[in-house]
Amino acid sequence: IFKYSIIEKMNDEKKSVCIVGAGISGLCAIKETREVGFEPFCFELCRDVGGVFNLALNGGRVYDNCHLTVSSRFMLMSSYPTSKIEHWHHSEYLKYIQDFSKEFDLLKHISFHTEVKWIEKEGDKWRVTTKSVLDDSTQTKLFDAVAICCGTHQIPKKIDLPGIEQFKGKVVHTKDYYNNESFVGKKVVSVGFGESGADIIKEVSNVAGSMTMSIRSYPFILPRQPDKAHTLSTDSHPVIILAALSQPIDWYLRPLRAIVLILGTAVTSCLYLIGSFLFRNNSDKEESKPKLDSFRQPIDNGPMIDLNTPSTKEHFELMHSWAMFDKTCPANKFCTKNATCVPNIVSGKLQVNASGIKTFEHNKVIFNDGTSADCEVLLACIGYDDAFPFLDSKYHPPQGVRSLYLHAFHPDQDLCSLSFIGFNRPSIGGIPLCSELICRYWALLISGQRSLPADVAVRAKVQARKETEQFALSPGVNSLMFLPDFLHEVVHQIGCEPNIPTILKYGGFHLLLKILTANPIPHLFRLKGPGATPELSAKAIFVSEGSVDFW
Repeated sequence: IFKYSIIEKMNDEKKSVCIVGAGISGLCAIKETREVGFEPFCFELCRDVGGVFNLALNGGRVYDNCHLTVSSRFMLMSSYPTSKIEHWHHSEYLKYIQDFSKEFDLLKHISFHTEVKWIEKEGDKWRVTTKSVLDDSTQTKLFDAVAICCGTHQIPKKIDLPGIEQFKGKVVHTKDYYNNESFVGKKVVSVGFGESGADIIKEVSNVAGSMTMSIRSYPFILPRQPDKAHTLSTDSHPVIILAALSQPIDWYLRPLRAIVLILGTAVTSCLYLIGSFLFRNNSDKEESKPKLDSFRQPIDNGPMIDLNTPSTKEHFELMHSWAMFDKTCPANKFCTKNATCVPNIVSGKLQVNASGIKTFEHNKVIFNDGTSADCEVLLACIGYDDAFPFLDSKYHPPQGVRSLYLHAFHPDQDLCSLSFIGFNRPSIGGIPLCSELICRYWALLISGQRSLPADVAVRAKVQARKETEQFALSPGVNSLMFLPDFLHEVVHQIGCEPNIPTILKYGGFHLLLKILTANPIPHLFRLKGPGATPELSAKAIFVSEGSVDFW
């Protein structure tokens, strides 16, 4: 148990920043603001770092068998790379977070067991009142800037369904789920879906007496290992091709895009062959073939498109047919990067009703199509609401975080000292990747090295309108955004766009080939610009695995 009393050590002469929450976003905010000369003070309600990934804490939102829905590529910090890209178990990611905090000596900036009670503006500073949960003592201090890093998983959404008051069974929100032991032999109906929901629904349907999954529209499901050999993560594909594939365009331009993609794929394939010829020892080809997939499942056991999910024609046909119902893709609907429940649906162990719930009758659920299902337990996979009860309401995002510039900043130059970090949820990608870039940009803003665009209000409105229209099929996920658009904007504002001379300087033609044939994110944005670490970034990109394969 860590307990640091840091308030008393505040130096009034040095600019200070208040950071709410010690999850990965809060830790990144500590590191980046410290590097531009600020003194960070982080307040964490629980006793340790990790946020939602710390199962031992009240704020933990993981369950016993939780694996990350994206690989470590999008979950790690570019300043602290790992040697291999894998889908980590939540305990492994928590260890990474703890190691990151120790590597950069971040713990000394954190007051644990401390609740932020109120934040309000006072002149050009922010008045912050905190309370110790150990002795109920309160303190109020002034800060030059504030970062809200409490995350999107704070307040569980309430079930708002007709007739729910008549239901006599038990209601379980996924927030309270750890394993399937209490569901053995039960008649279960789940409402909602999502990436954690896919795992939990699969686990519960394995042991339930009967289970029906109630949804209002079919989800877009993408397995986490869709490559030809089913060994690499979804995010291993070349980013240029993925961005082009995902952008929605008018129907008359689609033939042209198909031609461009075919040519682009051909060029990428040729580059990969050139790289293999120049930089790979062909005699070691067999030895260098992976023996384990990204979940560390033995490849000899057969191809797996996801964790314990075999690659079969029936599984792909189900996912494809669901995507075709609403013509969905990662650019117009939230992408559920978890296919573990698909085998149970195909086998009939898990029934699916896509008409939505009409009402409840005691221990029965009535669906809109007139059918019904007996129900002893209603499993709510409906997510969370954003909430900032400690922040003066005049500074709340006016229409949710989507109304903020880059989901982080009020479109007002005078309020750039307030940021919301950790509220960018890519359809494909990871929140930590976005949080690190937002932290870097915000540190430059508050230190005077950058400023918000002069037309920031217009940009925020255009961004919000575009995202609302683009993701109209996922209206309940306000933090949802399209990663390529976000990266283009924030990287430009930071000034860390990579260029060919820098790439060639630190890695030569080999590094350029790696960038074009694999996924170099997030290290690509540390090659140049503020906070650049080109040698470390080049080294990390070299170990990136691409999905272009000719073995």
